[in-house]
Amino acid sequence: MKKILLLAVCLLMLSCESSIISPFHPPSWITGEWEATSGLITFTFTRNNVLFTSKVSTPIDYKKQYSLSQITENKKNDVEYEFTIKIADTKYDVNMQQINRFVRVSSRKLIYYLQTNEKEGTPLEFTKIKY
Repeated sequence: MKKILLLAVCLLMLSCESSIISPFHPPSWITGEWEATSGLITFTFTRNNVLFTSKVSTPIDYKKQYSLSQITENKKNDVEYEFTIKIADTKYDVNMQQINRFVRVSSRKLIYYLQTNEKEGTPLEFTKIKY
């Protein structure tokens, strides 16, 4: 009986995990793994998610991390993929807007632009390392 209950709990947890509806739908050209020229940052794009890994910070699964945030895909075409993440929490006095923009330079190169609360970061070049 305990094994059946444990199995039921595990199945319930798995079904809840996979039931997160993704606001991300990257275009097919960007699908795969992209590494920054520095080698410190990697973005992985799947059909319904964006994953960020870094050798100097915590990895981010965008679909899970921002599941309670407002996410809008602004541009999705043959050259650009752009999405905005808005976080507003009056309890903790947080109001943030982050625009992530990826511009294709060639089939294996892209430039990443990050804008947080209207402050533009330094553009970074990425190379596709896995399809």
